[in-house]
Amino acid sequence: MASTEPPVSLSPWAPLRDVRFRATWGAFLAAQVVIWAETVGAVDVITDQSSSAALVALIQTAISLPGVVLALFAGAVADVADRRRLLIIASLAMAATMAALGALTVAGAATPGVVLVLTAALGAGLAMFLPAFSATVPALVSRAMLAPAIAITNVSVNLARAAGPAFAGVLIAVTGAGGLFWALAGVLVVVVVLLMAFGPPSSAPERPERIGEAMRAGARYARFSAPLRAIIARTALFVLFGSALWAILPLIAVRRLDLGASGFGILLGCVGAGAVAGAGALPRLRARLEPDALTAAASVLLAGVLAVLAFVTNGLVAAGVLLAAGAAWITVLTAMVHAAQVLAPEWVRGRVNATWLLAYQCGLAIGSLVWGLVADTSLRAALLIPAAALAVTALAGRFLALPPHDDVELEPSRSWADPVVARELDDDQGPVLVTVEYDVASHDVETFVAAMQELSTIRRRDGAQRWHLYHDVAEPSRFLEAFTVATWGEHLRQHERGTHVDLPLEERAAGLAREYEVRHFVSALRRREG
Repeated sequence: MASTEPPVSLSPWAPLRDVRFRATWGAFLAAQVVIWAETVGAVDVITDQSSSAALVALIQTAISLPGVVLALFAGAVADVADRRRLLIIASLAMAATMAALGALTVAGAATPGVVLVLTAALGAGLAMFLPAFSATVPALVSRAMLAPAIAITNVSVNLARAAGPAFAGVLIAVTGAGGLFWALAGVLVVVVVLLMAFGPPSSAPERPERIGEAMRAGARYARFSAPLRAIIARTALFVLFGSALWAILPLIAVRRLDLGASGFGILLGCVGAGAVAGAGALPRLRARLEPDALTAAASVLLAGVLAVLAFVTNGLVAAGVLLAAGAAWITVLTAMVHAAQVLAPEWVRGRVNATWLLAYQCGLAIGSLVWGLVADTSLRAALLIPAAALAVTALAGRFLALPPHDDVELEPSRSWADPVVARELDDDQGPVLVTVEYDVASHDVETFVAAMQELSTIRRRDGAQRWHLYHDVAEPSRFLEAFTVATWGEHLRQHERGTHVDLPLEERAAGLAREYEVRHFVSALRRREG
């Protein structure tokens, strides 16, 4: 029965009252600070040795590319392994990378190539950290506090974008880039201690998938989930063109405005400050505008910022428009990441977040490289072309509308009865053939077939490798649904993956049949080994 009590108004900071969320969020914030601070240090080291715009732009590519390569793997690991342990290992790896970069910089051995390679190693650690963290957040808070927790997480990214460059600028001025990198290694060691003492509880699934199977299941889910496909496409388009901001801003700061690495850090901090302010205004904006209208307005705003930056020659003007850029960036990405988080069921949450991150990192890596190469020819063109493209993407909501997600119920429905077996089966036995025979009245046949066509997407999304619907040539009222699953263990997991959102369609298809019978078959042939 629906509750008649009015909804409770939660403080935006309520999730921080929980010590585990507070510690995990703090670790995430620190990791983001390290990434942005290292970017400033990398710019300082590379611009000291080279005047190539492409090399500077490659810093963002180096940070982002590992996220593209490792995304599905990292998401699968986050779903099948202990997420707390994964967060600790990733943080240790990033700390070791920063310590090595600090030592090489102090020794004068940090060439642009070395800096880019170790920046990529840092990006690899972050690529393993992010899906595990994102999948952990919904497990640390109640459903009522999930939206504030996601908002706090997004704010932390922008706090880091403001604090990281400022921290880097001060340390570079005092100790040089080598000292900065060593300090960042120390920050990451503190993160490890924090996670070990107060991090999230252990979270290994009872029936873990193998990594290869988990990656295939994640890719299959993304392929057959239309809402997720829309979110991914919108994210990739926005970031591809919006990445010009991050790729070209160092060149504007160092070359046109003659501000140096510390000045670049201040400008980057302005973007972060604008994002924090934008995050504070988001609840009011979301109450007045639909997500598609809000993201369209923010895309146009960022397009305007890029156009202004193409001609700006004054540092104060640049700082002012970068505040608007930060607000626009947080508005679009908050809408996208919120949709991805809320629409992901627990069993695939790490892989959904990794898929979203893949779209984000791919857009950032490709965009940074492309706009950096364009900037070698024309700095102005590298800003005006993506500005025009962003203005066009503001219309994307008409074709790739963000799905409604405020009332989505993704708890497992447990609507499938346990299969009857004559003897226990090993999880790796397979493939498995599942058949459902339906008897449908003649006047319901057309409606039934349409409903089954819709249901096929859910079957494939949750584990079916192949699916088809057949009708009996002798008795046209009898239909046979048949689908295959890779292994018995995968099929048992499929029983647990259906959610309450899927129930109406399942009940509609079953309700159109006068009766139905489910049967399970496991391959009688042994798999060849070797």
